[in-house]
This record gives sequence, C-alpha cells and structure tokens, in this order.
Amino acid sequence: MKAADVIKAYKNGERNFQRLNLRGANFKEQDLSGADFSYCQLQSANFSQANLTNTKFIGVKAGLQKRWLILFLLVVLVLIIISSLFSALLGSIVSLIFESNLENKVSGWTGLITIIIFFIISFRKNLGGGIIFLAVAFAVAGAGAVAFAFAFAVALTLFACYLGYRTLKDEMRDPWLRKIVIAFAAMGGTSFYKATVTDADFTGATLKNVNFNRAILTRTCFKDTVKLNLARPGNTLLEKPIVRDLLINPSSGEEKDLSKANLRGAYLKEANLQRANLKNADISGATFEYANLSSANLTEVNAVYTNFNSAYLTGACLENWNIDTTTKLDNVDCQYVYLLNNEKERQPSSGDFKTGEFTKLFEEVFDTVNLIFENGIDWKAFIETMKTVQVENEDTPLEVSSIENKGDGVFVVKVKVPPDADKEKIHQEFEENYQLKLQAVEAKYKALLDAKENEISSYHRENANMMEITKILASRPINIETKAMNNSPDNSTNITTGDINNTGNLNIGKIIKDVNNTIDNISESDNNENEQLKTSLKELMQAIETENELDDEEKAGAANNVKTIAKASQKPEDEGLQKKATRAVKLLETLAKGLKPANKLYTACQSILPQIVTFLGITL
Repeated sequence: MKAADVIKAYKNGERNFQRLNLRGANFKEQDLSGADFSYCQLQSANFSQANLTNTKFIGVKAGLQKRWLILFLLVVLVLIIISSLFSALLGSIVSLIFESNLENKVSGWTGLITIIIFFIISFRKNLGGGIIFLAVAFAVAGAGAVAFAFAFAVALTLFACYLGYRTLKDEMRDPWLRKIVIAFAAMGGTSFYKATVTDADFTGATLKNVNFNRAILTRTCFKDTVKLNLARPGNTLLEKPIVRDLLINPSSGEEKDLSKANLRGAYLKEANLQRANLKNADISGATFEYANLSSANLTEVNAVYTNFNSAYLTGACLENWNIDTTTKLDNVDCQYVYLLNNEKERQPSSGDFKTGEFTKLFEEVFDTVNLIFENGIDWKAFIETMKTVQVENEDTPLEVSSIENKGDGVFVVKVKVPPDADKEKIHQEFEENYQLKLQAVEAKYKALLDAKENEISSYHRENANMMEITKILASRPINIETKAMNNSPDNSTNITTGDINNTGNLNIGKIIKDVNNTIDNISESDNNENEQLKTSLKELMQAIETENELDDEEKAGAANNVKTIAKASQKPEDEGLQKKATRAVKLLETLAKGLKPANKLYTACQSILPQIVTFLGITL
C-alpha cells in the first residue's frame, strides 16, 4: 500500500493500517493522529513535521531501507579507500627512517612519533589496540619501505574502524564523534523530524537509525524498544542514556540518581522509582500513573501538568516541589510524606493519611509559594527581596500568609499568589534575589564590624598611651594650666560627641564636613599629584554622602576611612598611618562589594581606590 492510499483512507475515516509494508513512504506534514501503524515495515519512511498524536507504532520495524544501506556501505568503502591512501602516504613518510640520509631519517621519526601520539590520544584509556596495530606495522617493517607503507595503511585503517566500532558501542566515549556518526547513520532512515509524537506508543519497536531530532515526545511510550540507543535523539529527552534506559525499562529506576534530569513529558506509567533521587528534575507534563515513588526525593521538582494519579508516594520528600492546579493527584496512595529533607516535617505528624487527605493537604499549596529557610531568615534581606519580586511581578499580588518556625533555624514562609500565577518563576526570582540581598547585607555588616574593630583598636592604643602619660605625670608635681590643644596630634578616626545631634543620632553632615576639611588640608605639590588626590577623595565623599543604600552609621564609618587616607597622604613617612590607610582602603572595597554595580559608591570605589593605592604606594 502506498503513502497516498494510506492518506486517502485516513481522510475517509480509516485508522487501522497494521502490518503494512510502508518502506520509503512519505507522510511529511500529514495529520495522522490516532492512526494505528503497529507491526508495519517503516524503514526510511518520512513522518517529518507530521501530527502523530495518539498514533500507535507498536512493534514497527524502522530504520534504513536496503538501498540506503547499500549506498552508505559504498560511501564508507570510498572513505576507507581515501583513508587507506592517506595512511599509505603517512606510511611512506614514516618509512623514511630506513633511509641513509639523515634529513630523511629525522622526517621519518618525526612522522612516526606524531602518529604514535595520535594513537595514544585517540585511544586514551584503552591503549591495547593501538599498541597491537603499531606492533603489526613494525613487524613488517623489514619487508622494505614500500611494504611498510602499505602495511601501515592497513593497520591505520583497521584501527580507525575499530575506534568507530568502540565509539558506537560505548556512549561515554567521544560523545561528539558519536553524535556525528549517529546523525550520519540516521540519514535516509525513518524520520520523525519536528513531528508531534504526543501520546504515541512505540512499545517493542525497533528504532535503529531513526531521526527524532526536534520531535515533540510528550508522554511518548518507548517501553521495550530495541536499539533506541542508535537513534538520533537531537535535543529531546532521549539524549541522556540514563533517561533513555528508564523509558525503555521503567522498572529499572529504583535508587537511580536522576537529579536535575530532563524528564519533561516522560511516559513512566507503572515505573519503579522507589528511593530514586529526582531532586531539581524537570518532570513537568510527565506521567507517573501507578508509579512507585515511595521514599523518592522530589525536592524542588517542577511538577506542573504532571500526572500522579494512583501513584504510590509514601515516605517521599516533597520539599519545595512546584505544583499547581494542573498537577493531577487523584487517588494517590500515600500514608505519609516529608516536607523537608532528611525525613523532617512529617505529614501527618503522627499516624497515616486517611482516604483523600493527601490531596486536600496540597489543595492550598496550589495558591501558595513555599519559601523554606534552613539557616534562619535575615529579615532585612527578606523584606527587600519581597519588594523587588513584587516590582518584577507588578500584575501579580503577593501576600505573606504565614510564617512557621520549624525549629533548628528552619522557617517556612508561605506567600499567597493568584491561581494563575507562575509560581515557578516567582519562587526562582525570590531565591535569586534573596541570595543577592543577603550577600549585600552581609558585606555591609562585615564592613561595619571591620570599621568598629578599627576604631576599637585605635582607642585601645591611645588609651594605652594615656596610661603611660598618667604614670609619668603622677611622679611629678601637679601644675594645672588651661591650654588649647589644637596642635595636638590626632591619628584617631573617632566619632566625637559633637558628631551626635540632640536626638541622639549621628550628625552625618558635621562628620562629612570635618572629613572634607581634612582633605582640604592636604598640602600642595609641584606635580599636582596632591590636587588630583584631593579631587578624587572629594568625589568619593560625594558618593558616600549621596549613597541611598547606606544608613548614617555606615556613611560615618566610610567617611572616617576616607579621613584616615587623607591624613596618611600628609605624612607618607608615618608607617603607622600608612597601615591604617591600607586597612581603610580594604574596608571601603568591602563596603562597595555589598552594593549593586549601578550604585554611585560602587562605581566611585572602582575608579578611585586604585588611584589612591598608586598614589600612596601601598600594597593590598
């Protein structure tokens, strides 16, 4: 029966085309949804861009027609001949080692060493074959240069064939080369290129040399298929051997590590995935009807449009799994689950679920994004993150419905969202933004702590000096005289009582004015370097003063670091001040790292601090 006859019969309502010989038939771009091609001969048939939804291909024989196979064998023969001639050429070069001329000998040995290195690199872990072929080549070397050249050509050709055989047999070996070989072998084979193969059934089919590149394989059954590893998978879920093997044999998934696997649309009905690790896997649109997922790790899986109807989920970990109203949970067989890893947060807390309770438990989850914090919550970072995510999702109202303290630093924050909200997107945006905010807050805290430590160390040093002065004065007669101490040395970066206003808050304006005065006191120099430094420090102070991400206390700490740098520039011979300036630069760098790259202070520090380091001649 020809393709045209099948298409005509299909349009007339016929759906049963079992056991037909359809080798080489062209069904490109045809709508054959619901048709039954079971046990047909489909070698070299073309189903490119066809609609094959719910189509049956049970037990079909796909792949290459004999004429295509003969053509490929001829192509391979031509390639072998070309390879042999090239190998003979290499052999003739290597044979120069038998010449009496020194220059020829050097060329011959160079060629031989190059080829040996090539063999070793090509064969990598298994060097036996390469050594055997080289041994054969050397064994016949005594027959003369010409005989050696052709013997070498045979050895190299056999080696290439053996290498190709190993590449096809071992999927982990040279994957890039394997892709090329598989793609070449699929040319002229049965093609499902860009075809819609949703809910199709290939049970027991032979699929060698079949092209599935860019096909839509949603809920497509590949159970008990033969030679699927020799089909061209393209960018489909058939690409990874561990996933492909599971689709072929769904009962083999027990304790398998499928973390981060692409199982989107996978057909795994009745699969055995007991204790399997599916953490971060994409199982959206997949079918797990009647599957055994007991004690499986489903942490952070994307389970939108996933079918768990009648699945067995007792003991599974469902931490942060992404489900919504499209997730099917009807008749789930489940006694209890865990909402956190390591068998924490058991639901129910005691006893087992009653009939239907499991589904009811997760009905509220359909309208909720669960945010889990295992090491406590930084509330400043949390609030800033909520604001950012709300701005990014301005059309989606977000509301914190509950905050649960689970103990041991674990908190669960439930954010209520509309039923049609993209929960996966919101959850991902929150996770990413929270980590960025947390890093920024931690950097600020570190900068403040470092600044405080600097001030405390300075205070302790000065206090120690005052104790020594007190001891000296205590041994002398007391002579009280009131004098201004304007000329006394001041190496500290303390905040004085005059820097605090009547409300008890820092008078940041006075502090910044004081630092600017210190900058103005930097002496002039003939080469204008000091003027450039003063300009740079003034720009830095301007950035500190106008930085909205810093509070007054943070601005005061940053300003005092600039003051330390200004003082150090006036006394380059003072090693103590130079050390303080080095520390001040590091503190400013740390503070800037906690800000966004677009912030004024971040930009200023990036451009100005290297200039200061160069001017002062300090080493960070």
